[in-house]
Amino acid sequence: MVRGGEREQVLALNYSPDPLPFLRPSTRSTVLLGRPVGARKHRLTLPPLAGRWAKYKVSADVLRGTIGPYTANIKLVAQMIPVNLVAEIQSVGFDYFMSPRAVAEGVVQGAQVLQERQIDLN
Repeated sequence: MVRGGEREQVLALNYSPDPLPFLRPSTRSTVLLGRPVGARKHRLTLPPLAGRWAKYKVSADVLRGTIGPYTANIKLVAQMIPVNLVAEIQSVGFDYFMSPRAVAEGVVQGAQVLQERQIDLN
């Protein structure tokens, strides 16, 4: 097991416990799940109709000399792939003579803002 049995997977592949490199093909279509059936994925995204709140603290030293009211700009951003996937697949190379950095920058530039909200903080 390349990095241990309980690990987050960037590439969701079934690893063989055998020391010989052999990737077992999936017996079912992976289109619906987006991963092989036996691969474990940690769910770090928001499920449908769910919410998540973050709490931030700003020290008084940072706000010293400023005048309120303050605002927060909140964005829900989606990308086509996680940027850390680029590091996992860079060994096989990229099309169009792109470097891993150029691919990662393209992924970030292609991110879409799904929802944006401006909130006044009291």
